[in-house]
Amino acid sequence: MYEALTNALKYSEATAITVKLDILNTLVKAEVRDNGIGAHVLQKGLGLAGMEERSQSCGGKVIIDGSNGFSVITLLPLEEENHAH
Repeated sequence: MYEALTNALKYSEATAITVKLDILNTLVKAEVRDNGIGAHVLQKGLGLAGMEERSQSCGGKVIIDGSNGFSVITLLPLEEENHAH
């Protein structure tokens, strides 16, 4: 989320940035969305590439959309707790 917020502040020319965090049954969904200029052609710099790499290292995924403003959605799996019965 930090990297997505940094990118939005640096590049988006947005007037609003929304941050949403949902904790679901099997995953955590973090979304950073702005109302800025967006990007019709995504150029993955070190920031976006790093987000994808870090997410993939723990079994997650990053969804990037630059068509209506810019949004970065990160899906991270929740670990199941092992309970001994």
